[in-house]
Amino acid sequence: LNDHQEEMKRICYLARQIGIELFTLYVGGMPLQLFWNSSRPVDLSRIITIATHLRRYQSGREVPLYVVRTLLGDVDFNLTSTVVYSEPDRVFLALHPYRWEYFRSIQEDWSWPEGVYVDDQGQPVVPVKGLTVETNKEFFLYT
Repeated sequence: LNDHQEEMKRICYLARQIGIELFTLYVGGMPLQLFWNSSRPVDLSRIITIATHLRRYQSGREVPLYVVRTLLGDVDFNLTSTVVYSEPDRVFLALHPYRWEYFRSIQEDWSWPEGVYVDDQGQPVVPVKGLTVETNKEFFLYT
């Protein structure tokens, strides 16, 4: 909803001025985002542009951590997750912190939710609606 770097800079600055520190900023996967972005997917390059702008012009305390909510838990955008595939209305993220053994240790009869699969490295890959890779594909979709 706030997909312009100057608007995000203003929001982060004003929040800090009243004592609010933005620790995390969900860039995908939240219920409102799933609804709103399903017909208007956000290109991941847009998120990189905003993050770069904030890091360039804001103090470190005004720069949030970018997070994606998935079926299996939250991951840091492009740090603990990697885009492995993109469709026009969703991306598929490999989740680095999670493995089958992790979920089985919590729940013995664990099974993957529908739409989740495991890649060659044993990492779960989950779909996230409302995000896409239309530009700068070589940055996100490296093999």
